[in-house]
Amino acid sequence: MPADEPTILATSGGIGAGLRTRFEFTALTDFAVDLSGVEGRAPRVCFLETALDVRRLR
Repeated sequence: MPADEPTILATSGGIGAGLRTRFEFTALTDFAVDLSGVEGRAPRVCFLETALDVRRLR
């Protein structure tokens, strides 16, 4: 059920290593978008890249 007013959902998950790209959304993000109930337009998603393990990028 969508909220009557804009709602922010913050989570520490929802992004995983991609096959063709560096990152891709996981089932957690898909679930959150489904819960938003957005219809007729693309949902608004903001990805803030924090706590990245830079050792993996070397």
